[in-house]
Amino acid sequence: MKKMILLLLLLTITNTVSAAGRKNKGHRLGGGKGSLSANLPENSLQALEALYQKYGAETKNWGTIEFDLRETGDGVLVAMHDGYLLGPAGELKKVKQMTYSELKKYAPLVPTMTEVLDSIKRFHSETKIFVEIKSLLSDFAREQMIALVDELRLTHARVKYGAFRGNFKRSFPRDKKKWCKKLRKVIALEIYFKNHCRR
Repeated sequence: MKKMILLLLLLTITNTVSAAGRKNKGHRLGGGKGSLSANLPENSLQALEALYQKYGAETKNWGTIEFDLRETGDGVLVAMHDGYLLGPAGELKKVKQMTYSELKKYAPLVPTMTEVLDSIKRFHSETKIFVEIKSLLSDFAREQMIALVDELRLTHARVKYGAFRGNFKRSFPRDKKKWCKKLRKVIALEIYFKNHCRR
């Protein structure tokens, strides 16, 4: 009986989160499969521009601007969901092992975090902005991410971080308390939506 209740709870939450994702037209900057600009790459400035052209600076009718964040092998923060790319011969290439210039050869539309935030600044100051942390490798990148978001908060106060538990642990493997203090709050993207920093 307990297993059945848990299964129903999981299905309900999954359906709710899926529906929310579909309603939020700013998911992955508005690009990719199932989005407003399905013909444009997810997490791209081109998709964000299409979102701006359709809805303007106001966001009350379409939700939150969300993008995924990774660090390249040479410490550049980029908006990218997947940790792998297909090379010219069909081989898998890890983003964390590539320099930014190498990454741009295979995926020329991948923007840096700085480029994304600069583009977001023209949206209304009450726009909700969500940075989903996928993979941070170095303290330099962690500090840079926090500094960039803190700068954006001067004009756009509704900025939040988020990460699934595994991604959070890999991105902040040491001195968790130190990083949690700097991050202020990290939303956990999992069933009970607890704050990682309270654990």
